[in-house]
Amino acid sequence: MQISNRIAPWEVLSFRPALRAFFRNKVQEDEIDDLVQEVLIRMHGRDASGIDNLEHYVIRAARNVLRDRYRRDQVRRRQDHCELLEHDHPPDDMSPERILRAREQLATTLQAMDELPERSRTILVLLRWEGMSYSEVAELLDISVSAVQKHVTRSMRHLMARVLERHESQADIEPSGERGVLDRRRRMACSSAVN
Repeated sequence: MQISNRIAPWEVLSFRPALRAFFRNKVQEDEIDDLVQEVLIRMHGRDASGIDNLEHYVIRAARNVLRDRYRRDQVRRRQDHCELLEHDHPPDDMSPERILRAREQLATTLQAMDELPERSRTILVLLRWEGMSYSEVAELLDISVSAVQKHVTRSMRHLMARVLERHESQADIEPSGERGVLDRRRRMACSSAVN
């Protein structure tokens, strides 16, 4: 009968207080239990035959877990994320009116896209929908990057003008109030962006 050299679960669990103390000053309080759990999972079932000091080995595993977490956070840019709190991000109201307005705006945009010259439309589709870069589009169409930029600028002006025309014509029809006529400053800002 062969005696197992695996680390027993109760041996690892005995290091739980030491792991909590190790993580206490390094991470936020609500993250400690998750990190301890990750260390315990890594240690479970490990071969103990080459381990001289189990406590040192567990703390080294904890350092590795902390290092891996830091690397993961850097890649995911965790510090740039914000919490989803209801007062900061109220629930989205998908009313029938809002859905109708979105569909009308999409139809207006698609109609305005059809009014663009073929090359401008192709460039816009490649950039916005296919996710290509300006240099990739320029190489594909055998034109300069500045030519691509000029096509995009003209196309965006045209699209914005059409959407604003449609929006202003609807605002003139609607009764005044919360969703009535656009206020003057907003219209001026939008029209200056187009020009």
